[in-house]
Amino acid sequence: MARRGENIRKRKDGRWEGRYTIYKAGQNGTVRSVYARTYAEVKEKLAKAKCLPASGYTGRGKQDAAGVTFLLASEEWLDIIHKSRKLSTYQKYKMVYEKHLLGKLGTWPVAQLDADLIREILETDEFHAYSVSLQRSVYCVLNQILTYASTHYPSGTARYVYRIQHVDAKPLKILNHTEQIKLLRYLYEEMDIYKLGIIICISTGLRLGEICALK
Repeated sequence: MARRGENIRKRKDGRWEGRYTIYKAGQNGTVRSVYARTYAEVKEKLAKAKCLPASGYTGRGKQDAAGVTFLLASEEWLDIIHKSRKLSTYQKYKMVYEKHLLGKLGTWPVAQLDADLIREILETDEFHAYSVSLQRSVYCVLNQILTYASTHYPSGTARYVYRIQHVDAKPLKILNHTEQIKLLRYLYEEMDIYKLGIIICISTGLRLGEICALK
């Protein structure tokens, strides 16, 4: 049930949702939502979305795209992913976004995110040290958010082309027989879903994505 006067409600999936309205020239108002795990978090997000710098809302009933932040566009995109893609895909995208993009790009208006700025913010020595797989995941999520933003708001960059920085592969360390026994003994104590996943991996050779997809 929504709290009186705030347009905030708790969803069946446990998340809190706050709704607000934006306006574009010549169009009726469009209802959009922000989401968070707690009431306090969604109330803060909703306040930012409603204010001029964050949501671009103006009393003249027009949408100022220069005020739409990367955070706001990302939340809307993630909600679409949550409704249209597999749960494992949504969880992966959300983790990549929150860990590698939100803190660096969240407060920037999407209209200002050109290639030079993205390169300056993201392409640090730390980022270049990531695995090739992680680099690809970060830019896959980034480009999907930029594409969404450019489609729904008159923003600049719709896609960022990044040349993957390959790093030397580290030698694989394989557990010997004694180490495997120690690991299995630990895993079988106080069993939980995470330990079970590792046991299945050791016993079958399934990859992480294949284990997560098991039903």
